[in-house]
Amino acid sequence: MKLCMVVRSFVPTGGMGRYATSMAGELARQGHTVHVVCQRSTDDNVGGQGCKSRVAIEKIRPGRLRGLPGYLAFARRARRAAALSAAELSLAIDRVPGLDIFRAGGGCHASYLGTLERGRYSVRNMVELELDRRAAREASRVVANAPLPAAQLTERYRLEPRKVVVIPNGVDTILFRPSGRLRTSFRREIALDEGRPLVLFLGSGFARKGLSTAISAVSRLDGAVLAVLGADRYSAAFRQQASRLGTEVIFLGLRQDVARVLAAADAMVLPTLYDSASNAVLEAMAAGVPPVTSGANGAAAFLPEPWMVVNSAHDVPGFAMALERALSTPGLGEICRSTVKTMTWHKSCKALVQLSREVLAERAG
Repeated sequence: MKLCMVVRSFVPTGGMGRYATSMAGELARQGHTVHVVCQRSTDDNVGGQGCKSRVAIEKIRPGRLRGLPGYLAFARRARRAAALSAAELSLAIDRVPGLDIFRAGGGCHASYLGTLERGRYSVRNMVELELDRRAAREASRVVANAPLPAAQLTERYRLEPRKVVVIPNGVDTILFRPSGRLRTSFRREIALDEGRPLVLFLGSGFARKGLSTAISAVSRLDGAVLAVLGADRYSAAFRQQASRLGTEVIFLGLRQDVARVLAAADAMVLPTLYDSASNAVLEAMAAGVPPVTSGANGAAAFLPEPWMVVNSAHDVPGFAMALERALSTPGLGEICRSTVKTMTWHKSCKALVQLSREVLAERAG
């Protein structure tokens, strides 16, 4: 099968980029051909070793346009490029209307906007909402990565339930794994004694991801340290909160060695206001690190214990109690890892290929 994949950033970082590069690589390894239409890419993410000949990259330049105008220009040009690619089927990873399959990796934008206190009706958000709605309505199928965003897309955009298909993301259980060597290495780097619990917060956009709740919850745990892996231009406010509460917080910024940091953690916390299905939660589970997250995270459906999900992202006592239990439950890390071991990229890719064949069969009549 020849598939045209449209994504602005075909680089192995960020949620969409990691999905696109991982899926393109797996498609190529399974013998399919992928024509990638993107705005930027790197030379080392063309499908994995031995698969370069099956992945072709076409870059679309928006000229001097930046921000929202550049985004709209890319969507228009990418749609034309997909039509000219001679691919049997087109897959939108970004919000590009008019393609055969729309993978709604960001979830339902209408539901996300409902979590915002301000800026909900900005020009950018309204345009992105329209693109999201059109991409979902004009596609033959919409792929959600968890049951929660699937239900939201169906309800908010009035889609036929059969049109929305849940295909969970894959997780690299070889890269993300328990490792005593990596654990010791990172704890030495941050000068943290082995006996002290290390709780990891992983994600950028600290307000939406719930860092304030995380800091307050960890402040209630004896001797616990919170490591924050991610970036935010308003991080000074969170540093002040940590200082005020006496919470020991290590701000790590953006790093490439996520697997190493995860291997050193004892638990993960993500009190997000909205996440379609956080990859970070799946990666933590693969590393044998029990995550505690909010009910607004689609990845909550994959956690092995219901108490690991706190209904409200603002429930500080609830997160503190769940973290305490996660840190003190023997064998929970092994249970988490075994839960995601079946969530492979191979399995996710096979489901996408099967869905593509269904769409082609319907088109053939």
